[in-house]
Amino acid sequence: MQVLHYKMNMSGEKIEFVVSSRDIKRIQIKNNNLYYLEYETDIQNTDISTKGYKLMKYDLARKESDQVVLYERKQNYYGIWNFCVGNKGIVFTDL
Repeated sequence: MQVLHYKMNMSGEKIEFVVSSRDIKRIQIKNNNLYYLEYETDIQNTDISTKGYKLMKYDLARKESDQVVLYERKQNYYGIWNFCVGNKGIVFTDL
């Protein structure tokens, strides 16, 4: 099921559509970009049972969304768990 996500100003006006996704968590805005973790897959094995997420960047000016590739995926990669966008890069943890 897709869920629509919107933004609005502090007074509750100017509501605008931002992105459509099944599940989004851990949102951060930096330099006119909205960063968020978007659902990618269910993970169920002997070590872990959770959801896998990918890091996405939505350009608020261009109104375009792209996946942020942090490193080459290896075997047993389950997705991004948390992140923080700073002035010199992105700090993240994965599963």
